[in-house]
Amino acid sequence: MSEVELYKDVKNSLGEGITWSSIDQSLLWVDIKPKSVLFKINLDNEKLETFDLPEFVTATSIISKNEIALVSNCGVNKFNFQSKKYERIINVEDKISSNRSNDGKTANVEFVSANPTGPLTIGHGRNGVIGDIISNILEWNGFSVTREYYFNNAGRQMRVLGESVKARYLELIGKPVNFPSNGYKGDYIKDIALKILKEKGNKLSDKEDSIFKSTAERLMFNDIKKTLSDLKINFDKYSNEKDYYDSGSIDKMLDEFKQMGYIYDKDGARWFNFLKLGHKQDKVCQGFDLSLIHISAPTRPY
Repeated sequence: MSEVELYKDVKNSLGEGITWSSIDQSLLWVDIKPKSVLFKINLDNEKLETFDLPEFVTATSIISKNEIALVSNCGVNKFNFQSKKYERIINVEDKISSNRSNDGKTANVEFVSANPTGPLTIGHGRNGVIGDIISNILEWNGFSVTREYYFNNAGRQMRVLGESVKARYLELIGKPVNFPSNGYKGDYIKDIALKILKEKGNKLSDKEDSIFKSTAERLMFNDIKKTLSDLKINFDKYSNEKDYYDSGSIDKMLDEFKQMGYIYDKDGARWFNFLKLGHKQDKVCQGFDLSLIHISAPTRPY
């Protein structure tokens, strides 16, 4: 195996843009900072020189013995080693990150994530703007960002949505109905029921609530996406709880927790080992019926 020998001990925050100059046998690179530093070391005499630069520089290229081209986030520049003059050659729009220290890092930003049981509110709009700003800041600082919208379509709220829409549908076709006491009473429920009536006709009175639930979910989510699009907020990923159940991801996660010692079975129930995490006591996380578990999507720091 080849051995690597330290030639010169030079401390950098993030060294990049390395260039070899055959003109004077020199190695050049920049330490990426808000105001970068250009390094030049002559391999014949081991002389190390540093030059403070006025802005963020990421790449270098030799022009001549006394000049080097430097690429910054504002354009292409020329630096003269003798005069120490830093001169802009080409201006470009500042669109790239000003902080390369996060190159290669990823961030998953989950925001808005409202269940499709009704139109977005002012509060959802606020969260959308905040989440999008955080995503933009992370991208500007070098992160590869995934914007995720996660919603729960496997719980009680969606079941009640289906029941509410079916009740309004039955009203529209003149059938007797008892509207759910905890149902959604907004006018949008009537609008969804009317669309179902126009699309499917009046033959669904004996159908299961799931038909109304799935149609309502689709129509509401289309409305949510349009609202977000009007705010110029776009997502890279949409995920939902039902897909996690159907794919077996939740069962797999619970099995992994059990193998790690965070879950155990006792007295006909499944327990989370909170004592292992420093809490005062363990807690039941489920009985034997996996469908009773409710586990939210993994949260992220942002």
